[in-house]
Amino acid sequence: MSGVAGGNRILKQDVQATFNKYIDEVLRYIPGFKKASLSGSVKAGSKADFGDLDIIVWFEGEDKKEVKQRIIDAISKLPQNIIVPFKSEKYTGRRYYNSGELISVLYPIEGQEDQYIQVDNIIALTEEESVFKGSFLDLPAEKQGLLLGLTKVILLEENPDEVFRRMGISNLPTLGEGEEYEFNLSSVKLSLRKVKLENFREVAREEIWSTTNWGTIKILFRGFNIDGSFEDLLDDIARKLTNARSKNRVAGIFKSMISVKSGEVGTAKGAGKEAALEKVAQTLSEALDDQSLTVALYAGGFKPPHKAHYENAKLLSQNADKLIIFIGPKIREGVEITAEQSKAIWEIYGKYLATPVEIVISQVTPIKDIYDWVDQNQSEVDKIITGTMADERGKFSYFTKNKDKYPKVELKDLPVIVAKEDDKFSATEIRKSAEYMTSGKWIPSIISKEDKQAIIDIVTPQEEPSIEDKMLDTVDEVFESFFPKKTKIIKEGTSGTPISATSAISSKDRAELVDLYKDLRGSIDIGRFNIDFQQDRIYITRIMDSQKGFDYTPYQKALPENTEEKFNYTPYIASIIEYMLEEKMNITPLPEVKIRYDEDQANDFFGKTAYYDPNNKEVILYVMNRHPKDVCRSFSHEMIHHIQNMEGRLEGLAGTTNTNEDNYLQEIEKEAYLKGNITFRNWEDGLKNNNKEVMAEGKYDKLSNTVSSDIFTAWKEGFEQGKIVIEYNQSYDALGDSFDVDAKLLLIKGYGKMEVHEDTGAGTDDGGDYIIVRMIIDPEMLPEFWSEISMTLKDITRHEIEHLTHQGGGFTANSAKIMRGDRARRDKIKAGQIPINQYFKLKKEIDANLQGMLFRAKKERRPFADVVNDYLDSQDITPKQKQEILTLWRNRMPALGIQQTL
Repeated sequence: MSGVAGGNRILKQDVQATFNKYIDEVLRYIPGFKKASLSGSVKAGSKADFGDLDIIVWFEGEDKKEVKQRIIDAISKLPQNIIVPFKSEKYTGRRYYNSGELISVLYPIEGQEDQYIQVDNIIALTEEESVFKGSFLDLPAEKQGLLLGLTKVILLEENPDEVFRRMGISNLPTLGEGEEYEFNLSSVKLSLRKVKLENFREVAREEIWSTTNWGTIKILFRGFNIDGSFEDLLDDIARKLTNARSKNRVAGIFKSMISVKSGEVGTAKGAGKEAALEKVAQTLSEALDDQSLTVALYAGGFKPPHKAHYENAKLLSQNADKLIIFIGPKIREGVEITAEQSKAIWEIYGKYLATPVEIVISQVTPIKDIYDWVDQNQSEVDKIITGTMADERGKFSYFTKNKDKYPKVELKDLPVIVAKEDDKFSATEIRKSAEYMTSGKWIPSIISKEDKQAIIDIVTPQEEPSIEDKMLDTVDEVFESFFPKKTKIIKEGTSGTPISATSAISSKDRAELVDLYKDLRGSIDIGRFNIDFQQDRIYITRIMDSQKGFDYTPYQKALPENTEEKFNYTPYIASIIEYMLEEKMNITPLPEVKIRYDEDQANDFFGKTAYYDPNNKEVILYVMNRHPKDVCRSFSHEMIHHIQNMEGRLEGLAGTTNTNEDNYLQEIEKEAYLKGNITFRNWEDGLKNNNKEVMAEGKYDKLSNTVSSDIFTAWKEGFEQGKIVIEYNQSYDALGDSFDVDAKLLLIKGYGKMEVHEDTGAGTDDGGDYIIVRMIIDPEMLPEFWSEISMTLKDITRHEIEHLTHQGGGFTANSAKIMRGDRARRDKIKAGQIPINQYFKLKKEIDANLQGMLFRAKKERRPFADVVNDYLDSQDITPKQKQEILTLWRNRMPALGIQQTL
């Protein structure tokens, strides 16, 4: 038996009859069914028998999730002699398997008693998508592997702009540093991605275009024989790819896609794969050995490099593997442009050239550098191309007069580019006008708006710094000397908020800043400098003679002498904000908080203690001669007014502050007094009564992110280095606490015990809290599946950390979360004594599933409901059972502080 369903193999002569009957008995009863067709090796009929039937099924609809549910609902109602319960040991009794783009079922083989075949329904929502999937899946696996690799390197081989033009792709986003465009082909679609590379390894990606039109695929592969045989296409690739990186990448992707599984060793299929792997490696390796190396050299003053320079560089590099640009060091008359500025501009231009560019600033002259480079490197390359304008050809006369000495040098005449009347391709003319220089008209039109502005910024003359700027720079230098070498740089997380619990600063960092503030106050001359500590920053300002006695920091009025020594409110107010956020109170965006020392208000019995400005979203606290606890209680009161403002409930006030004149104002104030006081009391009691630190949900998320990232990085690097074996298993174990197991341990660096454990899960012991995650993935799914692995791992890790909080003990323990053990009930569910749907109703699993999927939704920036529905749809439960589970989960969400729609 084979596959997730545990089906039999079907003989070639039984395929068509079984397929026709499957349409009549199953597909035509599913709403929206349009058309079905056999696909892959079954359609080709190249073998005597097959392990499953791949069918492209076209349904009307716009949402695949909804269409899949439609299919599940329909087949669940069919008798068990039509949609047969699975026979596999792992999934015995299931009637469907929901994974990605397909739904698998077990169906009787026509004319064969007690014989069943697994049918994989590959879903398409349009006829175009149906044709696309069929066209791709009908190709032999070996040919698919070559096309996947060729797709990745097309933009390394051709000018990207020309490729995009013929593909009809426009309005592309600008590339950042280390980014490049890359096509990606799968059985689902052709897409264009913007990828970020570090050391030639992909670290980020963003899809920016896609198509399911197979005709567009042929446009992409124009010039390659994709309709020929595997051997024809391989020879074509070896002959036409000119970039060594391209050949290596095609070979690497082919090797990752075409692997011989353990069950294929010694079979004809396995032997065919081995032969294909050997042929690709040998053919592309020989092509690399035969690869000639051509280098283009371009010399000039380039003050600045303009349109004509760019076009000349493009011309020289068209048939070269590398372009080296030599820049003259001299500064010319007119607007000053340095060699460094010229280099910076060429670095931007280089992003738009198809050939790798090296930029060199010459020590003497760029022409001399070209002669020196040729003398030193001509034996290492096959061809050297350089060029100049016809009237300057004499600069390279030594090459032309000594062809025997320089047989590899080819000298090209660079064309005179005809321009519009206002285009000045003479750098001398450009430098005559600062206005023309900053207009950017001399910059190539291909350069993006953002890069064009960057170039203009490079050549714009910088103003001489003012006396004030120089003085502030001097103060900064003095200030830097006060910091220890390992001082942590703390970035602000919100704008314009002096105290913010959601900024990047933690309580520990804040405490460090408090200590630093005290040290600085004892180190600087307070007669010459004002120093002020606010939230995540320390302000130091120079006191001018006319400013003696005043503090001109951005957020405060003048302070009476020595008042800042009385109390530091920052950590307490920030802690209250953190508490409100944890309680899911509607306080974002956070208000600006201002501390006022005002003698008039302090000496007036009816003076102000605090107020909230709804227009500017400001909380103002008057602190002189008040107990700090009373000030913080006032802050809590004003934060309730901030919530009222965020909810639009302050708009109806009549403009009076007298509660006797406005009943609505009286209700608003009553709410602020009641909720403000009880919030403050709950916050206070939480701090006083907790003898041990209880981790907030946000901290669990932070820990989950760190742990999952460590595991993923270790696993991915280990896999790529061949140190971790990844075996094949399609299934997700709904009862286990993570993916099914692999014999290799993935260690959690610094977060607990390191050991091999047969059962995945979470627990505590004398060594502390630990999680052991063991995964299995089909290598043929890589590298495309790395992103899915990363997100699933984040879900699992957060899920398991939630379980750790349930058990008591250990640093993740939370007394509010401890739950009774449920092992006996779990064992019964695993043994089949209790229905599988009861697993999702276990109290521990409700919390763990919700927290894990919420964390995943945040990381993927997907709706929480979509993540939950995708998960439950993949389980072997009925629609009715799913709704029961969702009702339980919805009822639990408020207690967990989850404010999402489900």
